[in-house]
Amino acid sequence: MPKADLHCHALLSAPVRTYETLLDRKIPPFQGQGFDAFSDYVKRYFKPFFRNRTAFRRIIRDAFGAMAADGVTCATPGFDLPADDLSGFTLPEFVETVAEEIRRVADRIRILPELTIKRGYGPERNLMRLRQVIPYRLFAAVDLAGDERDVPCREFVPLFRYAADQGLYLKAHAGEWRGPEEIADAVHLLRVDALQHGIRAAESEPLMAVLAERRIYCNLCPGSNAELGILDDAAGQIQKLCRNEVPVTVNTDDYTVFRSPLSREMAILRTYAFTANDIRHIAENGLKEFAEIEQRQATES
Repeated sequence: MPKADLHCHALLSAPVRTYETLLDRKIPPFQGQGFDAFSDYVKRYFKPFFRNRTAFRRIIRDAFGAMAADGVTCATPGFDLPADDLSGFTLPEFVETVAEEIRRVADRIRILPELTIKRGYGPERNLMRLRQVIPYRLFAAVDLAGDERDVPCREFVPLFRYAADQGLYLKAHAGEWRGPEEIADAVHLLRVDALQHGIRAAESEPLMAVLAERRIYCNLCPGSNAELGILDDAAGQIQKLCRNEVPVTVNTDDYTVFRSPLSREMAILRTYAFTANDIRHIAENGLKEFAEIEQRQATES
């Protein structure tokens, strides 16, 4: 079926063999749990290639190709907002490289790139860089990512107000490592359109009611949550969100690390007792959300 991947980090969305070719050796599967183990794994095997223009292009190209081969018809891959000068290529080259690779696959998959804001860089530094990137008018959304325990999302209110004024679709990682209180801040203070993860909203009936009423999407990643050991009962949490009419989607998060394409993420739902019709409905939610992002970008353009 047609699918949308709305929570995927671009430079961790290529097949692992892409990185193995760049490294000229095999990469062992990720076997840790928790955010620190995940970060260490990424830094060791993947991060050195993020700022090399040749490798950067190869990774993006293979990521988009893998998505299309898996039946993904539209995606919003996140690109880390450079917090420092890029080593190896300039900011204009960074933007043009992304734009060129999007054009290459335009006949197979629709891509709306988003800027990923890393909490660890702090709000002021991120806002400065965001102001430098916005004039290129390439990116359709902004997403606050990183360890929720590092810097609370409430610190990024000015950045999100600026992003909203620029017409960007607003996302934030919340409800993965912290509970409903961080989700509530993302909803009420950042005024997000969608939550990346957000699965722990299931722990609060009032919060689920708000998400359902405002149609704030929860872009879930079941495989990622299972691998990182985030929840004991992911099936129950997702079922509860759906019963309370929270619009949920299913996505890959980091295909390179977890080696689980979107078709497999959808299949995981069958093990959670979701029917084929349930899964089709969730897939349709993803296509609807993508259309909303696309419409906002067209309006602003």
